[in-house]
Amino acid sequence: MPKKSLKIFEGHSSHVLFLCILPNDIFASGSQGEIIKIWSIENGKCLRTLIGHRGEVLDLKLFSNGQLSSCSFDKTNKFWDFTTGQCERL
Repeated sequence: MPKKSLKIFEGHSSHVLFLCILPNDIFASGSQGEIIKIWSIENGKCLRTLIGHRGEVLDLKLFSNGQLSSCSFDKTNKFWDFTTGQCERL
């Protein structure tokens, strides 16, 4: 069995509170710093940063329609197209 290498994902400026596995070997991380980052599991690079909350990101969830949902301490719930980084609806 081949050994797997350890990857370090760096880029948030504050505590990471939640992770969410997404399709195509990527994942999302939400932080106290009000942002969400989309990462490549394969190479450890940040693919995009989702900006729109005014409070820490409290949870992330992938829905069956492919949208990433985020809720925040700012009392908003946003739905994102994580492939483009666009907020699709509040």
